[in-house]
Amino acid sequence: MKCLTIVFQVSYALLALCLGAAGYIYVVHGLGGDTVMGVLALGITGIFAAMLYRLGGWFVQEALPQLKRIYARRREIRAAAKAATANVPVSVEDSVWAEISAYTRCIFKEYLPEVEIERLLTRLDNLRSGVISDDAITGPLVQANGLTVTDLFHYGWNVWARTQLCSRRRMCSFLRQAFPNMLGHIAVETIYSKMTKDYGPYSISLVEVGDKLC
Repeated sequence: MKCLTIVFQVSYALLALCLGAAGYIYVVHGLGGDTVMGVLALGITGIFAAMLYRLGGWFVQEALPQLKRIYARRREIRAAAKAATANVPVSVEDSVWAEISAYTRCIFKEYLPEVEIERLLTRLDNLRSGVISDDAITGPLVQANGLTVTDLFHYGWNVWARTQLCSRRRMCSFLRQAFPNMLGHIAVETIYSKMTKDYGPYSISLVEVGDKLC
C-alpha cells in the first residue's frame, strides 16, 4: 500500500512538473513573455497542483469515508423501513371490515342492485369514521326481491356484533336511515328488541360471533 502511495505521489509530481513546463513554454514562447513570467507561470502551476493534491487527499481520507458511512446508514434505514412495511400485519379492525364488506356484497347481491349495495357500503364507511351520510336505499320491500325486515334486523346484528363501533341503538338508527322505505315506519326500540328474533320469514340468518359471516 505504501509503495502504491509513493508511485502515485511521484506520478503526480511528474504530471505537475510537465504542466508547469508546458505553462512556462506557453508564456515564454507562445505569449512572448520573458523568463520571469515563465517562472511565475511554472510556480502558479505548481501551487495549483499542490492544492489539488491536498484537496484530493482530504477527499479520499476524510470526505469519502464519511460519504460511505452516510450511504450505508441510508441503506440500513431504507432496508429497515422496507422490512417494517412488509411485516406490518393487517389490523384486526381492517380485517373485520373487509369481511363485513364481502358479507354485504354476498348477501344482498340477489336482492339489491349493485349501485345500492355500493351506497350501503359507503354508509358503512361513514358510520365507521363517524360521518353522517344522507345516502339511503329507498327501494321498498316489494322491489327488493323478497328481502324482509327480519333480514335487515339480522344483517344489522351480524355487523354490529363484530364491530361494536357504536351503540346498538345507533346501529338500529343506521338501519332506519339506510333503508327508510323498509324500516322507516319501525321505531328504533322495536328494531333493537327484534334484531335477534328467529321466527317469521327471512333468508339472512344470524351468525354467531366468532363464525365466518360468509
